[in-house]
Amino acid sequence: QFVQKKLEHMAHFDALTNLPNRYLMSLHLDKKISKNSPVWLFYLDLDLFKDVNDTLGHGVGDQLLIELSRRLETVLNGKGFIARIGGDEFVVMVEKVDTARDVSHLASEMIKELAKSIPLFNQVVSVSASIGIAIYPEDATTPSELLKHADIAMYYAKELGSNNFQYFTEHMNASAQAKLKLENAVKQAHANREFINFYQPIVNCLDGSITGFEVLMRWPSENGMIPPDVFIPVAEESGLINEIGCWVLEKAISDIKPLESYVTDEFQMAVNLSVVQFRNRRGAGD
Repeated sequence: QFVQKKLEHMAHFDALTNLPNRYLMSLHLDKKISKNSPVWLFYLDLDLFKDVNDTLGHGVGDQLLIELSRRLETVLNGKGFIARIGGDEFVVMVEKVDTARDVSHLASEMIKELAKSIPLFNQVVSVSASIGIAIYPEDATTPSELLKHADIAMYYAKELGSNNFQYFTEHMNASAQAKLKLENAVKQAHANREFINFYQPIVNCLDGSITGFEVLMRWPSENGMIPPDVFIPVAEESGLINEIGCWVLEKAISDIKPLESYVTDEFQMAVNLSVVQFRNRRGAGD
C-alpha cells in the first residue's frame, strides 16, 4: 500500500518542487470547466532562468525553482492551484475573483515576489517572470484551448520586455497563427532551397575597383522578394538560422570558386551573421 501511494504521488506531483504536475493540473482544469466554473489561468515563465543554469549550474537552478515555488504558494495563500508543468514554467488557476483589478493585482504580486533576489550557495540569484492570463469561458471553451491562449499571452508579455503580464486577446491568437504559418513556410523554403544569394560589390572609393562582395540572402516568392527583416527573426527564433547560415556560406564559397584565378590577396567576401550564430560556433561557419 505504501508503494502504491508513492507511485500515485509520483504520477501527480513534480519530483523537485512537490507541486502538482501537468497531468494533475489538467485533471483539475478539466473538472472545473466540466462544471462550467469560471477559471482565471496564469501561465508563468521565468525570464533568464537558462542563464542561471548555464552559469551557476543546475544544482543552483533546482534550488531556485524550489524557492520560487514556495514564494508562489505564499502569494496565493491557498487561494489558487499551482502546478509546475515543466522546466521553468508554472500554471496558476484561480476560481474566486471579485474584479478584474484583483486578477491584475495578483499577477503583479507574483511578479514582484519572484523578482526578489535569493541567496543560494554563496551567490545572489535573481530572475523575473512573464505571465499570460486567459479566462474561461471568455477566452476559451476547452481546457487545452485555455492553456494555449494563456501561453500565447505569456509570449506577448516576454516580447514587451519580460517581468510583466498580459491578458489574452483574439488579436494575439491571430498573430500567433500567422507567425506559425510563416515559420512553417521558412522551414519549407530552406528544405526546398528557395533562398538565394545575391552578391553586392564592395568598391574601392579611391580607384573604383571591386575588392570583394557582400553576400546577401534573399527569398523570392510569387509576389516578389520577401524582406529579410520578415523571415530572419523567424529563422532565429525557430533555431533554423544556424542551418541557413551554413548553407549561405557554403553556397557563397561554391559560387566564388570559379573566380579564384581572378581573386587577389586583397579580395574579401563579407557574410552577415546573426547574433544567434555567434552563440553556436558551428552555425557561424566555424
